[in-house]
Amino acid sequence: MLFLFLGPIAMSESSRLRLYAVSPARFHTCFYCGCDASEFDLVYPGAFSELLSRFDSEIEGYEIPACSECYRALRRERAPNIDQRIDKAKQAIAKQYSKALTVYQMWEPDEVEELSDDLRISIQAGVKLGRETQQRLDFSGYEFELDGAKFPALMVNRHRFEVFGEIFDSYRQALSFASKAYRIPKAKLAQGFAEHGHCFERAITAHHQQMESRLVKSAVIGLGLER
Repeated sequence: MLFLFLGPIAMSESSRLRLYAVSPARFHTCFYCGCDASEFDLVYPGAFSELLSRFDSEIEGYEIPACSECYRALRRERAPNIDQRIDKAKQAIAKQYSKALTVYQMWEPDEVEELSDDLRISIQAGVKLGRETQQRLDFSGYEFELDGAKFPALMVNRHRFEVFGEIFDSYRQALSFASKAYRIPKAKLAQGFAEHGHCFERAITAHHQQMESRLVKSAVIGLGLER
């Protein structure tokens, strides 16, 4: 489907349709990440063209409940399709809190407890922020009403991670398992994951091959066979 962007549009309130949550529990909830909504993201007429059976030429746009962060991230975003806007919002969240996400992914509760008081408090704060950020990234929306019709949540396709036959729903779970099972430091494994096509199996194999090569080289030097 081809979407055309014709530049920013000035929307009059009478020509907008507002998206509403069906469940009262989701009233005033950001459509993109699940935080408290305080703004409305103004999107273009074609944003819901795949959901709505008709296109009303008099409708100039839609008002989507958004938190202040998602609103700022999308304010000048030209992506016209709602799925694209969801992706853009989550990318902005991940970038903003990348350090907290890394702390959350790297530290286990028992490891944190072994730290000194000052460092433990700092790491715990990072873990908490990282966990909240991951929940926002995993948020799959809610059932909503638009133009008199109800629609199910626009589910986010969560990526699953495989480690030699073991399947995990999150990167953090897979990283923790692989680090312990194959005795590779998390930081080293995370770096290998990024360098080998975001594949744990290739990262683990490459690490073990590197270690074996080092052992062979050390043995050769020890025997005086190196030329």
